[in-house]
Parts: sequence; C-alpha cells; structure tokens
Amino acid sequence: KRGLWFDHAAGQKVVDFFGHLNLAPGKPFRLMPWNLWELYVFYGWRRANGRRRFTEKYKSVARKNAKTPLESGQILYHLTSPALWR
Repeated sequence: KRGLWFDHAAGQKVVDFFGHLNLAPGKPFRLMPWNLWELYVFYGWRRANGRRRFTEKYKSVARKNAKTPLESGQILYHLTSPALWR
C-alpha cells in the first residue's frame, strides 16, 4: 500500500562494515544486539523509489553504552560508501 520494503542486503552491508572497524589496534568493534538491530533496521527499510525510509533518528541511551563509537562508525560508513552520497 505505502510502497515500503525491506532490503536485507542494505541492512547487512552496514553491519558487515562494522566488522572491519577497530577501536584500537587489536581491539575489534563488537556490536551489541541493540546496535545490530538499530543499524539493520535504519539502513534496511526502503521507500518505493529505493531511497532509505529513515533519514533521521533520535537516540536516548544511558552512559557507557558505546554511543560515540557507533555514531563514528556510521559517519565513516557514509564517507566511504559512494552509493550514499546522493
């Protein structure tokens, strides 16, 4: 009805990208389950025209839950993914 669909490949692509990031030498970035869900849903949902359904989000999470590294990783993803530049 609304033309919304879920692109599993797009959701998985950003999750896989985080698998290549390190917080420090020899210390890989481990996504928590809620991080996986957030990224997969945020980047997976699409509109009928193929663009992302969600372009903004609000996050309210307690201290020390890796918010800054997660957002930094998303910025790196956007800077290194030419398909997102449009």
